[in-house]
Amino acid sequence: MEEQKHIFHVTWVTHNSRTSERMKKLNIEPGLPVLLSGKDELEITGYINETVDADELKLLAFNICRDHVHLLLVCIEEERDKIVNKLKATCSRKFNIAHGLTKIEEQGGMPPCSRKRRGKSQNTLWAQKYNWSYVLDERDLQSKYTYVKHNRIKHNLPKSLELEEIIESMLTSYNGSME
Repeated sequence: MEEQKHIFHVTWVTHNSRTSERMKKLNIEPGLPVLLSGKDELEITGYINETVDADELKLLAFNICRDHVHLLLVCIEEERDKIVNKLKATCSRKFNIAHGLTKIEEQGGMPPCSRKRRGKSQNTLWAQKYNWSYVLDERDLQSKYTYVKHNRIKHNLPKSLELEEIIESMLTSYNGSME
């Protein structure tokens, strides 16, 4: 029997762009936040698209907004963590290599955003954790789809036709995603 697929609304943020409850509790002061330029957003979306394509992932919606990412991911629950961690790690690693933030000898090993290698370095692109919620029904799907699709507008970020093209190329139709 095939395991049931779910639709998840997934978000993750750039390093130091949010203060977690744990940080507040331990009085940990975050450093400077990683804020992405429009060019960075395009580049990172391209890297995410490569992984989506190579792994045949099912995304219904995606958006990137200066300090965070939203997506609607279709998968079985047991695969969610692995998929999200791979998306984050792979694009972080490729971005760091492209910007000279990773030494050549490190390129074959663990991604630079991994805890063991990270230490206090400045090449951490994403916060360690991510958030997710189930899409509960058709109405919830429509609401979350609209929210993700228009998130750049909510944050007063400029429209980018190039970004929209990349995003459109990595999305799957609802019917195609549930197969």
